[in-house]
Amino acid sequence: SQLFHKVPDNLEEITCCFPLQQLPPTFGMNGKLRHLQSIDLRGSEELTHLPERICSLRKLRTLSLVDCRSLTALPERLYELTALENLMMARCHNVQQLPQALGKLHKLRMIDLDECLQLRTLPDIVSTKVLFAQLEFLNLARCESLRSIPKWVDECERRGGAVQRPHLFHEEDVED
Repeated sequence: SQLFHKVPDNLEEITCCFPLQQLPPTFGMNGKLRHLQSIDLRGSEELTHLPERICSLRKLRTLSLVDCRSLTALPERLYELTALENLMMARCHNVQQLPQALGKLHKLRMIDLDECLQLRTLPDIVSTKVLFAQLEFLNLARCESLRSIPKWVDECERRGGAVQRPHLFHEEDVED
């Protein structure tokens, strides 16, 4: 828990070079890390959750959770990360859904959910004209548990965004 105890106030990037089981309870307390722009926790296979306090990092632009295979969910208050541009969650095998308020993240440019095997639903966002207006890349490849693709994904494609979709239905599975 001493890992983030004495970090400089002006720290902008954290890249963990070894897997974490959890972020320390004091992570981001007392305005520490308020200048943080990037957190890379890739390969933290035993990390099961992120503390809600991570949502207070208002300057965070990149959140990489690639290969955090035990992660089950993102904090509901993720929408408070108003500067977030890149959400990378490839191979987060146990995440079943994303927070409904994800659509409030107007600056998101990239969402990588490749091989999120248990991902069953994406947020159903009504007003897509403003929401995800900056989204350039959405990777849903190998998200084989997805039950449906919301309309905002089509809207992203119409605006020229690159979308990689899972193979949801086989021709022989379609009922007449």
